[in-house]
Parts: sequence; C-alpha cells; structure tokens
Amino acid sequence: MNIWNNIKKYNNILVLGFGKEGQSTYLFIRGYDKSKVITIADQNEKIETLNIFSEDSNVRFITGDDYLKHLDNYDCIIKTPGISLSEKILTDLNQKLTSQADLFLREYRMQVIGITGTKGKSTTASFINHFLVTSGKDSILVGNIGLPPFDLIKNIHSKTIVVYELSSHMLQGVRVSPHYALLLNVFPEHLDYYKLMDNYTKAKAKIFEYQDEGDFLAIGKDKGAIDLVNRFISKAKKVDGSEFSDFKENEFIRSRQIMENIILGAQVAILVGAKPQLFMEAVATFKTLSHRLQIVGKYKDITFIDDSISTIPEATIVALEAYPETDILILGGMDRGISYTNLVDELVKKENLKIYCVDVAGKRIYEELLKINPNNKNYLLFDNLEEIVKKSYEMLPHGGVVLLSPAAASYTQFKNFEERGDAFAKFAMKYNI
Repeated sequence: MNIWNNIKKYNNILVLGFGKEGQSTYLFIRGYDKSKVITIADQNEKIETLNIFSEDSNVRFITGDDYLKHLDNYDCIIKTPGISLSEKILTDLNQKLTSQADLFLREYRMQVIGITGTKGKSTTASFINHFLVTSGKDSILVGNIGLPPFDLIKNIHSKTIVVYELSSHMLQGVRVSPHYALLLNVFPEHLDYYKLMDNYTKAKAKIFEYQDEGDFLAIGKDKGAIDLVNRFISKAKKVDGSEFSDFKENEFIRSRQIMENIILGAQVAILVGAKPQLFMEAVATFKTLSHRLQIVGKYKDITFIDDSISTIPEATIVALEAYPETDILILGGMDRGISYTNLVDELVKKENLKIYCVDVAGKRIYEELLKINPNNKNYLLFDNLEEIVKKSYEMLPHGGVVLLSPAAASYTQFKNFEERGDAFAKFAMKYNI
C-alpha cells in the first residue's frame, strides 16, 4: 500500500498530537510494523499511561508544555488537526510535515469528494454520502465529521467514493487537492488558532489549490468563497447547482442556506454517479445533524431548538431565517475576537425578539446591542445556560420558540458544542414542571 510505503521509509517518525486522529495514525503504523520507534508529542502528560501502549516498548513520548520543541529531530512529522503551528514553523518544517489528509489524498484523491467551508460542511458531506448510498453507490464518509480516514482504508476499493469533510486544520499542510472539491463559504473563524484571517483563508484554499483542468470545483454563493477562488485562480472545472435551481426549501429542510449547500453537493454527487431522479427521495430521508437546528423537545407549548453547532454570527443569522417565529434567542460563549457587527445589525431590527446572552462573547453582544438600542428591555445578560432556560419558561407562559444559536464557541463553560446542546436539552426537560 502506497500510504504505508510513504511512511515506512522514515527512521524518525513523530506523531504530533494524540487525539482521535493521532491514535488512528499510531495504530495504522503499528498494524504494519511493531518494531519501528514512534515518538508521540502531546501537551497531555497522561497519554503515557494509556493502555494502548501497555505492550509497546518502541514508543517514546514528549509531553507537557515543551511538546513542540525539538521538531527538527524528526524526518517525518504526522500532525493531527488540533495542533496549532505558526506559519514560520510550518515553513521551516516544509517537507517533513504531513498529516492523514495529506497522505490519504496522495493515494486516493481521484476517488475523493472533499468538502470544506466555515459552516455547513458536516451537513453537506453527510447529505452527499446519503444521496450516493440512496443511489446504490459504494460511498463512505470520513474526516472532520469524526472518522479518521486511516480507520476505513480496509473498506476502500477501486469504485469506492470517499466523501471527505475537510476542516481548515486538516487542509493546512496538504500538498494535494481532491479530484472533486466543494468550497461552501468563508467567514472569519478560528482566529485564536490562525491569528490572521489571511492564514485561515490560505488553509481553506488548499481544497482546490493543487487541482488541474481535469478536476472539479463547486463554489457556494458566498462572497468569501468566490473571492478566495478568484484570488488563487483555480484551474478546475466549475460546478454550480443549476440542475436543481428551481428546488425550494420544503417541509424537510427549512434553512435556505442548508438547501443551497445540499443542492450544490447533489450536483457533485451526480458527477460521480448519483441518480438525479432519486434526489427528492434522498432529501426526504435525510436526517440533519444533531445540534444543527434540531428540535429537542416541546414542553408547555414551548419548542426548544438546538443549534449549538452555530459558533459564528453568520450561522446564527441563517438560523433566524429558518425560524423567524423565534421568541427567545440564546447567544454567547467563548470570545474569539470575531466581529458581531452584522449579527447585531440584524438583531436590532427585531424589536420584539428576546435576546438572552451568556458568557464573555454574550456580554460583548449584549453591550453592542445596548449601545444601539439602550431602552430595549428584551436584552438580558445571564451567568449560565441553565438560568436562561429557566427564565424562558417564565417569559413564555403561553408557549413559543426558544432557539439556542450561540454565534460563539462553547469552550469556557462547556468542552464542546455537543455538550452545550445536550445541556440545553436537559435543562428544557428539567424545568418542564
């Protein structure tokens, strides 16, 4: 196998980061060679005690705050997506640095549909895979959605279509682009990781940067995506959603933005063999992702909608377009320094919308709202999410809609957006008394 051949030639291998993908890389190597020395670098010192290493005498560790030192000592560094490296380090390491995405695309790029975008990539990737499977195609879904591609290599054959959700972190070091690429949108995001918007957009551009005239690129209607393609001058054939241009939002999927992404994804799926006549069936049987505009319950005539996955303001604007009947909007979380100007401009137009804010980002939004509309009593600031849900029952005695669409990451009060969404659902049930 070429992926293994591209790894086994190195004597000094470093697995950089030992989350889900790092563990996958380690097990992949050990599946071929149990004697090769592997060094694992991770800030978490506890990884050294994991049972996975109990019978491995050829593993070494660099842990703690200095885990990024001595990278020059290795001739192959397989980086996991969550490790943030400066542009200087990335440049200095050059050919030493690789990743699962880079190694996988070198081998399978002609079978890969790669999807990226600031928002919507998980839903779009999931739908493409669903449409292909509905059409009888051998299709698998890997990547940022939670499945490292190395874990599924044994399931990939010559006719397998690999739908690969690629985050900017995964794309950052790749030198190969997929044969079929989708760039949905580009908004400011992860600036705590990239520091500069330019670094973030450069990472996103990798989805098409190495494509040639024989490849395909589908571009969303978002200005940021269009500008990025024009900036890097893509050579690939362009794909749009014209085949389903008359298809409108329906009872299955309310969000216009989600439908636009699905239509674009469907067009690419058709290029690799999905059946156009089965599109409506695929839409009707497609289940959107957890924490993406998900109704988690209706209690006392109050509908609670979990959109915890919306961690940027543009996603929250989309959520409000999908549910214009929202009575209470819950905002806030970790403040990563992104601009909330466009969101605030939209919110001040909705004078009757109750906007309940929480955490550091919520405080910022709350203060920006009050600067524009200081007399609006519908803007409230809370200490935690549980208080907000409890207050919602008090404020909606005759029922209504409560939408959690935070426009911010969750990390200060929750470990991830899934935990935040689950807590929201738990509190909704708890105060149904």
